[in-house]
Amino acid sequence: MNTAGIFKTNSIQDVIEQTKDKVRKNPGSADLRANLFQLLSLKGDWTKAVDSLKLSAEMNSQAQPVAMLYVAAVNAEVDRQNVFKGNGRPSIFGDADEWMGYLITSIEEQDPAKSEELLDQAMELAPEVSGTITTRNGEEIKFEWLADGDSRLGPMLEFLNNGQYGWVPFNEIQSLRIIEPSGISDLIWSQAELVLSNGRSIVGMVPNRYPGDYANLEDSFNLGHRTEWQPLYENSESEFYKGVGQKTYMSDVGDHPILEIETIKFNPVQVQDSEEA
Repeated sequence: MNTAGIFKTNSIQDVIEQTKDKVRKNPGSADLRANLFQLLSLKGDWTKAVDSLKLSAEMNSQAQPVAMLYVAAVNAEVDRQNVFKGNGRPSIFGDADEWMGYLITSIEEQDPAKSEELLDQAMELAPEVSGTITTRNGEEIKFEWLADGDSRLGPMLEFLNNGQYGWVPFNEIQSLRIIEPSGISDLIWSQAELVLSNGRSIVGMVPNRYPGDYANLEDSFNLGHRTEWQPLYENSESEFYKGVGQKTYMSDVGDHPILEIETIKFNPVQVQDSEEA
């Protein structure tokens, strides 16, 4: 589906209804059903989206490998939504460390004060990792530290692999290469190649939007045109925030929207000598 200009004069819901009407008139079109999958995914209507994609794959056997890839992405996305509701835990790609446990437990904790205390502990223990971001326009940006703008994640990468939703700490990453978005589904997830610090390469996807109630969000958030920071807890005076819209990283030199990033290369973490002078 050509995304250029399609949402300038139409809402996501309008385009969904238009596409549904086309499907009714041409029920044997695999392409239309694949398009409908992408549109329904923008609104977080996962069940109907997967149903549409599976029907598309049945009509076009050549599209089955790609369909399986995106069914797995939806499964991981559903797990992701549950994690941020405190109803599940992410897989950890790489070595688990104490601070990661604090980060995960802070999401599960129902008491805001205790949750913020756990976040404080996690951020205090999490290692700072320097490196270089290369943007889509070729700019190289060196940073001394990098973190997700969403306080619930901190220096952690969200990664989808074979239907599994996981976290990868920045200190366990050598490099991340994000494939340039070209279609509607790429506004939701970008295909990516991750190289861990041990040299292992993993191919998967990175989510481009923060988890949320997509059905009721403004289109500008769902399309990744906008990011907004909201207090993690109401009536809290802390500096912890959750993101809405396009995922954005923060560093000592500025903000870095994920859709503008081509690669991130992390420098090896220096292990401090336990015997300090």
